[in-house]
Amino acid sequence: MLMRAGWVVAAFALVVSLVSPVAAAQEVDIAGVWEGEITLPGTSLPIEVTFTREDEGWGATMSIVVQGLIGRELTDVSLVGRSIGFVLPGIPGDPTFKGEVREDGLRMGGAFTQGLLKATWFVEPTGLRGEALAGELEAFGGWFEGAREAWDVPGAAVCIVRGDEIVFSRGFGVRDREAGLEADEDTLFGIGSCTKAFTTMLLAQLVDEGAIGWDDRVQEHLPEFGLKEPARAGAMTVRDLVTHRSGLPRHDLAWYGNPEASRDALLAMMRHHEATAPIRSAWQYNNLMYMAAGMVVERVTGKSWERNIEERIFTPLGMDRANTGIPELVADSNHAKAYVDFDGDLRLVDYRRITAVGPAGSINASVNEMGAWMIAQLNGGAFNGNSIVNAGQVVRMHSPQMLMSGGGEGGIVTPLGYGLGWVVDIYRGHRRVHHGGGIDGFSTTVTLVPGERLGIVVLTNASTGLAGVAAQHALDRLMGLEAQDWSAQALAQIEQMKMTAAASETSMGEARVPDAPASRGLGAFAGRYEHPGYGVIQVELVEGGLVAHVNAMEAALEHWHYDVFRFGDSDDRVLRNQLAQFVTGMDGSVEGLRWKAEPSVDAVVFLRRDVYEPEAGALAACAGVYNIMGVQKATVSVRGGRLEVTIPGQPVHVLVPTGPDAFAIEGMSGYRVEFDRDTAGDAAALTFRQPNGVFRGKRVEE
Repeated sequence: MLMRAGWVVAAFALVVSLVSPVAAAQEVDIAGVWEGEITLPGTSLPIEVTFTREDEGWGATMSIVVQGLIGRELTDVSLVGRSIGFVLPGIPGDPTFKGEVREDGLRMGGAFTQGLLKATWFVEPTGLRGEALAGELEAFGGWFEGAREAWDVPGAAVCIVRGDEIVFSRGFGVRDREAGLEADEDTLFGIGSCTKAFTTMLLAQLVDEGAIGWDDRVQEHLPEFGLKEPARAGAMTVRDLVTHRSGLPRHDLAWYGNPEASRDALLAMMRHHEATAPIRSAWQYNNLMYMAAGMVVERVTGKSWERNIEERIFTPLGMDRANTGIPELVADSNHAKAYVDFDGDLRLVDYRRITAVGPAGSINASVNEMGAWMIAQLNGGAFNGNSIVNAGQVVRMHSPQMLMSGGGEGGIVTPLGYGLGWVVDIYRGHRRVHHGGGIDGFSTTVTLVPGERLGIVVLTNASTGLAGVAAQHALDRLMGLEAQDWSAQALAQIEQMKMTAAASETSMGEARVPDAPASRGLGAFAGRYEHPGYGVIQVELVEGGLVAHVNAMEAALEHWHYDVFRFGDSDDRVLRNQLAQFVTGMDGSVEGLRWKAEPSVDAVVFLRRDVYEPEAGALAACAGVYNIMGVQKATVSVRGGRLEVTIPGQPVHVLVPTGPDAFAIEGMSGYRVEFDRDTAGDAAALTFRQPNGVFRGKRVEE
């Protein structure tokens, strides 16, 4: 029901009668999409009318997206000269539109009536039509090919939709540079974070079904969801998860390059991540929160996020080849390879497997399939006459939910905020809903202009900014805006950024202390270092140098000064040039590695946890009671395959094996235990090495 400023227009009711008393001598061409409003007392109602020429006159449909009315067929459509009229059938009060088409053909409007209600209406044509549209699309294709070459992007594909149809779909360049295979409109590309809107669509469907609410507490559906601050975790809502307002920054090193991690494991890691702002006070991008949102979907439906995407979105939209994983991508005969620029050298790279955080970015699709996705977005969740979600939910997803940091681009862009999986702003006077996506070797963008019923998707197989530039260029052409050379401007900015980066690296070198040696030989730093929020860093001595394995990523560790090392040559650019410091314990041993795993918070220490598997029976031989310095007893026992030590008045301590007869005390930096064995192999004594001293004790009989 429409209720505005005291006026009630019964459910979806709007009608157009006919004709103006004065008709123009010649009928005008009104074919195409028109958009405008019904002007009611104190408010207005956005409407859209699509006219099509038929054998015996004109046909028309009307959409009122805010009321969930999409593509309703109008009756009594009449165009006599410039006099226009039409009716929306089946609505109480017989809504009726009467009016005229302006002489220049760029506006129509007049009187609106529904029962006793009287108001006015108008609509204007959206964008280009007919031959003008076809010409601009062809010109765009030529421009894009030139831009692709200028950006050194191997392959790309673009799809443009107007209303409920694809008006342009084409591949460019090659999907596989080494094999020379061409890209086309059916080539599969990774869409990266454009996946996020698919996850919010699943949530919107569940809200429609009454299974969840946007403002439900996350722990109502996912009880194990936790953060470092329990109160913050308890306050978090489903809406908070997908609007980047948790107060936590990215913490991407928990999952990036960690393909073996499960969603459950990453969820547990989030309990160790620092926040930088109160909840709902700042916009901070966080992929892990989208993973948690996907887990909410799984918990509520009893099916995996991947299965839900396939059944609830891919299948209804006919996205039959779209998928959510690397194995499925490479199994398809028409998929794009991934390329990354390394200091001017474009290299083929392995696909980044991000299954655990799939709800944030793992979908692969073609532009033709993404065309169906955009049509559903522009038509209130409807595709080919079938609705996959309530139109009101689409409006909500496309509406700002959280203010974003940063200002506009010189009057070109006015930020509005982040919606539910979408960025919302005003682009050159037009409301724009969009999102970019980037994962190693793929850069994408999906852009919607709901007011023009215009959608553009650009998929590329290189990590560059071409996709966003191309979308803006297409918008300018198709909306008749003054041309801007976005490509040249962006390329110039990139060159400036390269110069800035080079200057930054030079200044970094100036802060280096020359000829400051490490405190010990490189081999002493080799070991396994672990942090509960970011996983494992394994440091190895290889051919006289150190190599670090961060999750599954690898980089050389180059000595910088003292016990500080720099991540050097690596196929994973996220590591390059970062500094890490080995930390020495009170006893002089290397006990940790200090590193800013998340740039926006303080450095954290990865504690040394060298993995050592004791021989069978070795642990049992250590069990017993030890008299420490003649004044205190320590009881060592085996529980669950691990040694535990109990000292009266203290909690039970778990001993982590680090070598033959050597153990670290779990959770206590600088505390170690060593056992001495007798000739029979049984432990005869132990030594506690800790920051406040060394304490020895002999085994005693109880």
